[in-house]
Amino acid sequence: MTSKSTNELSASIGRHGAYIWETKRIFETYIETQDYNGVKEAVLEENLLRKGSERYREDILTEIVARYSIDKQKYTETPIIRVFKRPVGEPIQEWILYYEFSQDPLVLLLTTDFLYSEFHKGALTVRKEDVIEFLQQLESEYPVIGSWSENTLLSVSEHYLAAMKNFGLLKGNTQKEFKYVYLPNQVVLYVLYSLFEDGITSAEAVVEHQAWKLLLMDTDDVRDRLQNVSPSHVRYEKRGSVERLEPKYESLKGCIDEF
Repeated sequence: MTSKSTNELSASIGRHGAYIWETKRIFETYIETQDYNGVKEAVLEENLLRKGSERYREDILTEIVARYSIDKQKYTETPIIRVFKRPVGEPIQEWILYYEFSQDPLVLLLTTDFLYSEFHKGALTVRKEDVIEFLQQLESEYPVIGSWSENTLLSVSEHYLAAMKNFGLLKGNTQKEFKYVYLPNQVVLYVLYSLFEDGITSAEAVVEHQAWKLLLMDTDDVRDRLQNVSPSHVRYEKRGSVERLEPKYESLKGCIDEF
């Protein structure tokens, strides 16, 4: 898994939701049929996603296929598809779904630069007005934001906060509050081995990587969790200023197989 550049910001989150239930149904069908055309038929003709409009069904399918890099040409078992083949339980599946969802450049930016900062400043609530203000402050750095209308900014902020609630980082309806989260070790390992696969292997680079901010974890949190999964799934030790980190599995998929 490689994060996209934040230079490619798109307001698509303002038109699409988290689609957690819909993504699960598509993954299940993709695994069962091992054929994208089988998924497409189930969505468009059999109404797998229970949506009234065929255009809406197609829009959702297109979004999910792009979001999670589902191979249309041949059945390809990506790491997240491997997770959904394993009997790991829905909470783990949904957290990993969230992590991959958050690779969207705009979601990545909002979560690592805004939501993480608010959480560690001790903020209790997050408002859509806060999200809009944050985005507007970035217009010089990301000119595309300046082209978004007020309605687009509002839709982006509302859909973003709703997605964070649906995935379990926030709670509340009219007012969003931070929710206490303690992630399963499997989710920590998924992120860790994703970083390894991206060529990020030194202890310092791993601990300080922005990927952990998507889970609202600071460097102390990361070190604590690495200690928890060592030495069963990774070799990690910290003595004074010296840190060592070595994988125990050859790949992310190999790690998933040990969940």
